[in-house]
Amino acid sequence: MKYDKVRFLVVQDFLKYKKKGIWKEQPPSSLTAIKDRRFYLNLLRGMIRHQRLLDVEIYQRAKRPQKLQQVVQGILSLGVYQFFFMDKVPRHASIYETVALAVPFGVREKKGLINAVLRNLQRDLEASLDYLQKHPLFVRSSHQDWMARRWSRHYSEQAIYALCEANNLFEGSTIRPITPWTTSALQEGLLQEGIKIQPHPIVSSAFLVNNTYELLQSAVFQQGGCYVQDASSQVFLELAQKLWNGEVLDMCAAPGGKSLYILGSSKLQTLVCNDISIERLQLLRNNFQRLRQVSPKLTVSDGVQLPFGRVFDTILLDAPCSATGTIRKNPDVKWVASEQELLSKVPLQKKLLDQASRHIKPGGFLVYATCSIEPEENEQQIEGFLTRHPEFRLCSFSQISEIPSSYLSYVTQQGYYQVVTNSLMMGFFAAVLQHQNEVPQL
Repeated sequence: MKYDKVRFLVVQDFLKYKKKGIWKEQPPSSLTAIKDRRFYLNLLRGMIRHQRLLDVEIYQRAKRPQKLQQVVQGILSLGVYQFFFMDKVPRHASIYETVALAVPFGVREKKGLINAVLRNLQRDLEASLDYLQKHPLFVRSSHQDWMARRWSRHYSEQAIYALCEANNLFEGSTIRPITPWTTSALQEGLLQEGIKIQPHPIVSSAFLVNNTYELLQSAVFQQGGCYVQDASSQVFLELAQKLWNGEVLDMCAAPGGKSLYILGSSKLQTLVCNDISIERLQLLRNNFQRLRQVSPKLTVSDGVQLPFGRVFDTILLDAPCSATGTIRKNPDVKWVASEQELLSKVPLQKKLLDQASRHIKPGGFLVYATCSIEPEENEQQIEGFLTRHPEFRLCSFSQISEIPSSYLSYVTQQGYYQVVTNSLMMGFFAAVLQHQNEVPQL
């Protein structure tokens, strides 16, 4: 019984993820064909994303689930995932390929168990067209109960439902063309390589790409034709574009997408890109090289103790955070162990904000951003900052930019820019703080 190499590697790496909680969105080098590498990524990302649902279905069908071997559970997770989310793979083929994996994983004696569990699920699926609806939302969408409960303190039931569903949607990417590439040149160039893109329904500068892996391998991408950046980030940069003037510091700059946009500002004099990691700054440098852009000044320092004996017109603090706004792209964020771990970066955000406040010119701006949907990292962090720093005031995005009608729903009454993950945009938060008093002491 011959086994499929791609599926074997997926289960192998899924088991490593379950043990260590870490995964890399990079196919093994032993997979050379593009279709195999894409298939690998789709399977592994999907199994991580939906692991709660997979576990529930497996445990309901195993006679002694508490004694189920991890390797058998991993093999079954692959089979169950294909049943639910890969319609193009016939179920009989999924069963055959899944059962075959018992041999290379050294559990030949479990072939009967694996076959029985999958056959049982197949019968249930064929008997009910809406089988998944029998599960509660948080099982069906594979979210932890404690995470959903904390969201219920801040969002309506309808909003949580939409959020959980959106976290599992659209596995592609959002891109924007990079000068001198025009939108038509980008579309035509990618189409010649067999990659279709479509205009983003909300963001005029953005395009949706279904096949991210093919995009990253394309000649157009390698030649600097576009940059992968979610629409929520693109909207933020557009709304804040009047602030990228004079001397600007991007405080936690890597991998450089926001720096790239800022560098194109017509009134920019100097851009300094800082990051704590020299490896991450090298990634920024590599991105600028690929895009045929002149790299800005780079500095390596811990943001809680900036080395500058100067002040800036604007500081962008794109702060480390829980990244709950990026669950669609980073499904492992779903499986953070606890609320305490989820919010572990809140103290660091506070320190970074306080440090940034010391390097703003009078009348200058501190722009705070996260890819989080957690109030403790967003509104509450800003409220605490303003209490500690009365020399700053909160500026509404409507005060610094004319808000297009398509963006109005993302600017709150308080003036924050806030996106809760939806079908077209990942979660994002930003606030603009303006310094009002005398030159700060350095």
